[in-house]
Amino acid sequence: MHEPDARGYRGYITSQPVNGTVYPHKVQNLVVRDYCKRKGLPYLLSATEGSILGSFMMLNAVLEEAPALRGIVLFSQFMLPRQRAARAKIYERVNVAGIELHAALEEVAITGPGEIAVFDAPLVITPWLPATPFGGRFPVSGPDKAGFR
Repeated sequence: MHEPDARGYRGYITSQPVNGTVYPHKVQNLVVRDYCKRKGLPYLLSATEGSILGSFMMLNAVLEEAPALRGIVLFSQFMLPRQRAARAKIYERVNVAGIELHAALEEVAITGPGEIAVFDAPLVITPWLPATPFGGRFPVSGPDKAGFR
């Protein structure tokens, strides 16, 4: 008789700011656990990255654990390295291990190699937003608060 797959999805949270905001660990874990519950993903306790900016020691440890996992659930995709080449190495490790990579806050996932570009697109675009009109934001004005009259 075939045994059910006992592997699960390792959460990954951080002590570092995420897109300029520091989220308490409790909040990050709630988001990750809720995401897993809603998607029917067996949740495994989260690994927590330290507060040293640019450190990915715990993420690398989770990636080493990948063969024993079905996937990794990041609190946010914006926890990944800013450098595109560094992210590409992570995606490659995920792909080689045959696991999934989820981002709970944004509700996006890589479940196969064809989904990497869509997953990565916001991370590619975001650094350019400050150079766009209004820094990528629209001013709130007018009676309907959306700038329309």
